[in-house]
Amino acid sequence: MIPSLVELASRILGKYFLSIESLRYIPDEFVEKIFNGYLQTKASVSILNEQDLTRIVKILTDYHGDLFCTSFCYYTNNHLNFLTANFYFHLFKCVHTNLTELDFSHVLDKYSYEEKERFLNIIGQMETIEYLRLTYNQLNDEDIRLLTASHRIQSKALCNLHSLHLQGNHLTNRSARFLKSLTTLDTLYISLLSLYDKSQFIKEFENLYECTCSVQKSWEEIINRGWIANISQLQFSTTSIDNSFYRKRRRIDNDDTIVLIKLVRFYKINMYLVKSSSLCRLNQSKHLFRRTFFNQTYINGQWVSSQTGETFKVYNPSTGEELGSVPNCNNQDAEKAIQAAYDTFNNKWSIKTGKERSVILRKFNDLILKNKNHLGKILTAEMGKPLKEAVGEIVYGASYIEWFAEEAKRIHGDVLPVAVANRRSFVIRQPVGVCGFITPWNFPSSMILRKAGPALAAGCTIVIKPAEDTPYSCLALCDLAKEAGFPDGAINVLTSTRSAEIGKYLCEHPLISKMSFTGSTEVGKKIMAMCASTVKKISLELGGNAPFLIFNSADIKQAVQGAMASKFRASGQTCVCANRILVQDGIYDEFVAEFTKKVKEQNVGDGLDDKTQLGPVINKDQYERVIDFIDDARKQGATIVTGGNEKKGKNSGFFVQPIVVTDVKLSMRVAKEEIFGPVAALIKFKTEDEAVKIANSVDVGLAAYLYSQDLSQVWRVAERLQTGMVGINEGIISSVEAPFGGIKQSGFGREGSKYGIDDYVNMKYLCMGGLKDVDRSSQ
Repeated sequence: MIPSLVELASRILGKYFLSIESLRYIPDEFVEKIFNGYLQTKASVSILNEQDLTRIVKILTDYHGDLFCTSFCYYTNNHLNFLTANFYFHLFKCVHTNLTELDFSHVLDKYSYEEKERFLNIIGQMETIEYLRLTYNQLNDEDIRLLTASHRIQSKALCNLHSLHLQGNHLTNRSARFLKSLTTLDTLYISLLSLYDKSQFIKEFENLYECTCSVQKSWEEIINRGWIANISQLQFSTTSIDNSFYRKRRRIDNDDTIVLIKLVRFYKINMYLVKSSSLCRLNQSKHLFRRTFFNQTYINGQWVSSQTGETFKVYNPSTGEELGSVPNCNNQDAEKAIQAAYDTFNNKWSIKTGKERSVILRKFNDLILKNKNHLGKILTAEMGKPLKEAVGEIVYGASYIEWFAEEAKRIHGDVLPVAVANRRSFVIRQPVGVCGFITPWNFPSSMILRKAGPALAAGCTIVIKPAEDTPYSCLALCDLAKEAGFPDGAINVLTSTRSAEIGKYLCEHPLISKMSFTGSTEVGKKIMAMCASTVKKISLELGGNAPFLIFNSADIKQAVQGAMASKFRASGQTCVCANRILVQDGIYDEFVAEFTKKVKEQNVGDGLDDKTQLGPVINKDQYERVIDFIDDARKQGATIVTGGNEKKGKNSGFFVQPIVVTDVKLSMRVAKEEIFGPVAALIKFKTEDEAVKIANSVDVGLAAYLYSQDLSQVWRVAERLQTGMVGINEGIISSVEAPFGGIKQSGFGREGSKYGIDDYVNMKYLCMGGLKDVDRSSQ
């Protein structure tokens, strides 16, 4: 609609009436559509010249720099043939600091060697560019050398390039060695008429996540010779080879795996039969090829390896397959991350206004929601929970970014009454400084976002130590955070198996002002002790062992539904899971029957299967811990109503069928300890006092649940339960609007709600004296 209107207007009014200067007044949301249409119409192009386009670029980059996405449609046989190298040099000069995507197709063919060399050197020095496509007939080793030479001289040149698409005549393995200097490159697309030394060329890129390399030779030859054996994922296109061919060549046993192996097979190479275009995108990266399993960590805005070069492997708990490897950071890496966070806190992030921080946080939230399915698949692959549940976690985590994006603008101070007439007293709230996060594997995305939201909103910078089982969700969030516009050093990640070493270093470091930890009570106590050396602020969200009380007046159907949701979410691996299900004797038998029926209906399997309702437990240790709980209950006389047939000795596929245990005694481990697995321990009670006594008998107090239709009983029991949160006729209680946290040995501090930002700010009292009072002597 808009292009046709522009064409009509330009035909009738001409360029002097459809003023170029008026482009500065176009609303941001219409800029791309209007300008694309303006350039693509013959009427517009016929009345434009290079000087006009230069003016347009200047206006749009000056007035729409943050949102403007400009497309220069270049038709190889007509229209914009008049554009010279000087125009493109001017364009790059205007946009090079914000350029994230560049598609520069065919244009280079028309320029001299000196001009081409200048182009490649400019492109090679771009720090923000993430996607680069170069298409022209004379692409060769010398061109690649020019493109990557500046990377070796300037550490930041092409430091964020993730995806590279090259199309031309030929390359050799010498080109591959040049390209390997691009350390962040993980997706390579090559379309060539010929490829010398194919085996060596492709093996140079064995660590790439994705690689497409289409040549005139068939893929059968390339596969048979083992040239692509070490590339973990290849891009898909139309092919006539059936799945049996892939199984034969790659030893693949199921069709699900074949989906991840994407091959390109071109019978004939044509150098772009369609019309080509030169495309520049400013601050609007769509990250066309979003990364999944990162092989570097994120420190000071850069993707880096550990300083020792050590790595550790990450596995899929459903299949036992290796997902990839990440840096095994040590204290040297931690120091680098802390220094970066400290410098950014003082010089960049804390000095921004709440409004400025809010804008970036909102953009971060939007990117998370836009990529929720992709993030959910990463989470399912490394943690195992069903995909639907994983995507739900992503949305839940994003809600904290959205919430605190608004709270960033509402960090209020106060004006205090004074007793002395010539004084004024104020209270302001300021960010605490650098914050260290140690996060768990059961919610690898939302636990980070729930902490990061208030910290970043307050003006703090953060250093995150994610769980070693689930580092990829954290790294994927960093990829989006960089795109959202957080300054380098605002968010830093230390992937490591050295949890105790890194944790101690963060807790005792003088530049870390606050620590936030989610995990076991045992580890929380150690963190608390280590933080004492520097008197840090601490937030601890520790063990749960939640009681789930069901009284005679309860709606049994509602109680069963709530118990299923609370007990088996994330296969029972949450800190607020119903750990001890207490049922009053009047409805005990009926509840056990209905509950067991629902439990038997649960499908256990790979989280990527649409039918799966329960995924695996996270690893071998957790798997065998659950078996130990069941063995202990059996020995002490408990009845295993369903499930409980798993045996030790597994090294992969840590699936546990949901288990219902009745006749539970308070001396059993399932009644005393937090299970963290799909085991429902049912305890019969007679009176309200007995139920409350059992519920409060443990030394932790995170969450509790009660089901009753007696309003008086609801209030009595809820107020007597010694926990930080109580679900009343509700099995899922977590919400961004509510303060999340516990009492007793479940920790202290609150996450979420209007109170959540309090843990990330310091209160400062300002007293202003010496004010001149009104001269009352003359009155």
